[in-house]
Order: sequence, then C-alpha cells, then structure tokens
Amino acid sequence: MKNKILIIDDEPNIRWTLSELFSGSYDVFTADGSAKIFDVIIQEEPDLIFLDLRLKKNDGMDILRQINKKKVVTTVIVITAYGSIETAVEALKLGAYDYITKPFDINRVKLISQKALEKTRLSREVIHLRSQLEGRYSLEGIIGKSPKMQKIFTAIKKLGEVDSTVLLQGESGTGKDIIARAIHFKSFRREGPFIVVNCAALPQCLLESELFGYERGAFTGAVARKLGKFQLANKGTLFLDEISTLSLDTQAKLLRAVENKQIEPLGGNKSIKIDVRIIVASNDNLEKLVGQGAFRADLFYRLSIIPIYLPPLRDRKEDIPLLADHFLKVFNKKYSQVSSKSISKEFLSLLMEYSWPGNVRELSNVIERAVVMSEGSVLTPKDLPYDIRIQHKGEGLFLSNTLSEERKDSFKDIKISLIRDYEIKSIIRELKETGWNKSKAAERLGISRRSLLYKLKKYRIKKE
Repeated sequence: MKNKILIIDDEPNIRWTLSELFSGSYDVFTADGSAKIFDVIIQEEPDLIFLDLRLKKNDGMDILRQINKKKVVTTVIVITAYGSIETAVEALKLGAYDYITKPFDINRVKLISQKALEKTRLSREVIHLRSQLEGRYSLEGIIGKSPKMQKIFTAIKKLGEVDSTVLLQGESGTGKDIIARAIHFKSFRREGPFIVVNCAALPQCLLESELFGYERGAFTGAVARKLGKFQLANKGTLFLDEISTLSLDTQAKLLRAVENKQIEPLGGNKSIKIDVRIIVASNDNLEKLVGQGAFRADLFYRLSIIPIYLPPLRDRKEDIPLLADHFLKVFNKKYSQVSSKSISKEFLSLLMEYSWPGNVRELSNVIERAVVMSEGSVLTPKDLPYDIRIQHKGEGLFLSNTLSEERKDSFKDIKISLIRDYEIKSIIRELKETGWNKSKAAERLGISRRSLLYKLKKYRIKKE
C-alpha cells in the first residue's frame, strides 16, 4: 500500500510541481485550502501533508493547530516564502516537522519527505503497540501477549475470587513482585494493605521480629512494643519475597502462622489472630530444596496451594517489542527534559536476539540507560551495552561462518573473556555507587543477592 501525500496550496503551479515529484511513488492528493480542508484530512488520512502557511481561503496556522488539537497521526511540512522564515519557525513550535521555502530545492524536498514519512510510520507503530498494551496484552502493569503470559493473566483473574495462598517461582527479574500486587488488587482485599518483606534483605536474627513483632523488653534495645508485618498486613496481603532464604527455625514459626492464622510476638505470651492472605516468591526451586533438607516439606505444601511459574524473558521473546515500547514510554515521560526517543529496527533486532539473564528488570534498565545516554532521537545499536551488541552475529569478532573450528573456539574464548571483564566492571561500579550495599547493587544489576555473593566469590571481588 502506497503512502498518501496531501498538498495544500492555493497556487496551481506549486500543487502541480509537488504532484509531479511524488506521483510515481505515492498516492498524491491536492487541495487549495478551502474551508472544508480539515474534512479532507480526516477522510484521506494522509501520511504526509505539505501545507502552505499563506492561503487565500484559510489560515495555514489554524489548520496546523487543528491537526494538533484533533491529534491526527500525520507529519506536516510547511511551505513558506523565502522572507517568512520567522513564521515557519513558529509553525515548528506548533508541531510541524520541517519547512521548505519557495522556490524549492528538489533534492532537499525529497530528503525531508522520506524522513517525515518514516516519522509517521514510527508514530503509528507506537500507537498500535500501545493500544495492544492497554488491551488484552496488559493487566495491572503486567505486559505480555505470549501464551505463557496469557495463562498467568487468566490465573490472576481467578485468584482474585479466592483467598488461597500463592507461590510464585521464577528467575530474578521476571516480575514476581508485580504479579503479587496484581493478585492483591484483583482480590476482595484490595482495600486492605499490601505489605512486602524481602526475606533475603534482613539478617535472620532480625527477620522474626520484623515478621511477628515484639513486646517491650523482649530483648536488649526493645524499649517499646512493635507490630510485626503480619499485624500490619491484617485484612490485606503479606508478600514474602525470596522465601527460600528463611532459616529452618523461622520456617517452623511461619508454618504455625499459616496453619493457625495466629502469631505470637517475641517476648509475648498470648497469641494474636490474623486475617492475612499470604503470597510468597522464590528464585530457587523450593521442591528441590525440600529434597535437600533446606526447606520444610510441610511448609512447602502449605505455601504451594496455587503455584505460578513466571517464565524467563528468553522463553517469551514475542513480548519484548511490547515491553520495550512500554519502558520507552515510561522513561520518555520520566526524563521529559530529554527529547522524546524512538526505537530503530536494528536496536529492536538486538533486543530480540539477546538472552536476557536479568529478565524484564534488565530490559527496563537497558531502555532507561539508552533513553538517558543516547544523543540522537532514535535509539540505535550503539546505544546498547557491549554485552548485548557483541552477541549479534553481524558485529565484532564473531562474524565469519567460514572460520575453522579451532579459530571459532579461540574466538569463543575471547568472547567469554570480554563478557567476564564487562560483568566484573559492572559489579564493581554498582557496588561503589551503592556504597557496597550488596542488596541494592544486586537489584540494580537485575540479579538476586545470592547470585551477587556467588559472583563476588567467583571473581574474588573485595572492597578496596
């Protein structure tokens, strides 16, 4: 289908000149700028409009204002006389893409037209994607059109009608916290509190007092009574993240709370009834931990009444364009002082090829970094981190399909070494920026705290 170009000018020779220039490659329509010109724009839905600012039967500026007011998805190039550049600049402020002056530079007109049509195409693609996000591909901030995500959407809607305990499992960065919130806000408990406890972020000696609270004098420093998270979540939902890090002693106390709907604060001698829905999450396979004796079997069966597995991003790559557009919209708005960005096909192609070990959180970080650091209005491969660019078979040392197996192995070793160096630098940078707070650094890297500790040991990284 050919692009449509509408030429609005009251000079017949101008209309003829531009029509002749584009008629072979595009569907061209012309108008003299009569009072009903906006009806023509709505009816034809042109991809590009050439608009003379000085029309005898209408005001070009008024037409431009109408296009913006009605949010017509098109791109406008204004036509002005050589001595009216100030008027053209005013038109640019009103949303015109560019201007051309009479007499025309044909080569410049062709170049500007191609760029303007590409802008319209990108704008319409973005609108199409966003309409998908706002429809069947999103739910309470969760985005995905893949069959796996559609099943999760269905499960969330069903879980809103019951009060069962839910176990969320999946790799770090897959969005378990967002799923937990969605379940809460779809349930009858939506008016109650949603309390989050990251079990891995607190030492075990403090975690019990955080969960169950304590009475005054329960231990040294307990100068006043403190409510635990179970009490704070009453009539609402308690979300326990990284549940696998709980000690066996704490697991036993949690089991009693889940089974009896009662807790006993530290230093107390009276049980307190609680009315709380419990949702737990783990990056680890709890069933495997049960077999290893690291997690109580009775607690596992109490928590896994409704198990939901969140697939890694590499297993639902059809969701990447939707997610990328969503994050682009978020960060364009957040960094409004930076010019609005769009995504090139090459940029998106690399996103689709990458394995995303940090999952959705890593994708969000990559888009945010690109929006902030990119110097152009369109995000291109050079705006991506090195480890994403290097895996592309069209870049770097790993291009050739004609290499010997020995040389391929050599290049593979080089690639592993480069990625290792990049990972070490990234870890050290985040640790320094967070004051060596390992939990915060892990979150910024898109990995679990346990994974970060493993990498620190593996790479022998120590605080200087």
